[in-house]
Amino acid sequence: MYDLKIIAIDHIKDQSYLTKVQDYLLRLRPYARIDIQELKAESFSVRNQDKAQQTEGQKLITALSKYTPDQVYLLREVGQRFDSVQFASWLQKKRDTVVLVIAGTLGFDQGVIKKYPQSISLSALTFPHELARLILLEQLYRSSCINHGKAYHY
Repeated sequence: MYDLKIIAIDHIKDQSYLTKVQDYLLRLRPYARIDIQELKAESFSVRNQDKAQQTEGQKLITALSKYTPDQVYLLREVGQRFDSVQFASWLQKKRDTVVLVIAGTLGFDQGVIKKYPQSISLSALTFPHELARLILLEQLYRSSCINHGKAYHY
């Protein structure tokens, strides 16, 4: 059974995303222990984006302080790329808690990237955080099915 922690800036506001996220969390129950921690997003304007990003970065660093850097993977478009079978294989090899981090609207502060340099890419495209969480959960479910020989991935 996988032990996964998802830390995300902001919560899911759109009910349609929330419904699908809850569906994948339910599907994942037989395969993974998943804990999701949502951190409050900072309000910002054009003039204070850097400050808001730094504040969110500090929140992330505080939340991640109980984990070692080798457990933490930032979800970034420039991260390590996998196809679904490769991602399933990667996940299957993990023995410790895997911490997957989703940034907010402003992306990751450089301080977070320096402290936690490992990253995974869901795509070279940039997604809103709500969609990124849904895609991540779907791929975790797909990986679980692949690793358990279930007919979901064709």
